[in-house]
Amino acid sequence: MPVETFTKVPNKMIKELVKTNLSPYESRYVWALLRKTYGFHKSVDRITNSQFVKETGIRKEHITRTEKKLLEKKIINKNYRQIGFNTNYGMWPKGIVVADLGDIVADSGNQSLPIKVNTKEIKKTIQKKVSFSLKDRIVVLGAYKKGDKPYIPFYSDLPLRWVPAKQKWYVIKKDGEWSEYGDKENNIEWVTKT
Repeated sequence: MPVETFTKVPNKMIKELVKTNLSPYESRYVWALLRKTYGFHKSVDRITNSQFVKETGIRKEHITRTEKKLLEKKIINKNYRQIGFNTNYGMWPKGIVVADLGDIVADSGNQSLPIKVNTKEIKKTIQKKVSFSLKDRIVVLGAYKKGDKPYIPFYSDLPLRWVPAKQKWYVIKKDGEWSEYGDKENNIEWVTKT
């Protein structure tokens, strides 16, 4: 059985990395750099982009961009091909700072939750049959307005949208797919938007 090896990383660096916001690519790059430097008891090393590609699985053009971002954030230093970590941690960007508020709870946090109600029953009581002509339809944030009241069109409990360019209604299915509405317009249910 082969002997497992370890990478010694300074505790201060770990503390700073934990507080630093990194993108997924930046994080993978940092881990690879840790392995290629501190894993071989070096603070800097000559590491090519192809080595980073092999270590991280990230494409070469993304490696170049990720390295540039880490250099801008001053997390790494590069001198020609010698790459290593910037150990002046004060230059690293600070992550999100969370204030310690102790046991303070907002007043609204102590209120009880509302009683559970059957929303289908409420919807049935809100629904009204309203007829619209094309000139009445004014789209307002996914609703259609007649007078002062906004309404939302439904067919078989699925929302409808009017596409003016095609002069047709479309049903929006639960999976997000749009299909052409083929029934009569007077079969559309208009629900008052509350």
